[in-house]
Amino acid sequence: GHIVDPRTGEALAELAVAAVVSSSATDAEAFSKALLLWGGSGVDRIEDLGARGAVHVGSTVSQGRATRARR
Repeated sequence: GHIVDPRTGEALAELAVAAVVSSSATDAEAFSKALLLWGGSGVDRIEDLGARGAVHVGSTVSQGRATRARR
């Protein structure tokens, strides 16, 4: 993998996808990398940091509050 967990120095082992909508592509990229590190439990945290919506798909699917509200 091309994403390294700074806590371990190892590449992420979980197969996952993170999709984030934000006000800028740079923010969305940074948020999606953080979400991959934090896992599904980080979706609300990403939205609290300013993302408009976030979804993490790993062994389970997790959506943030703002993403769930837009359905």
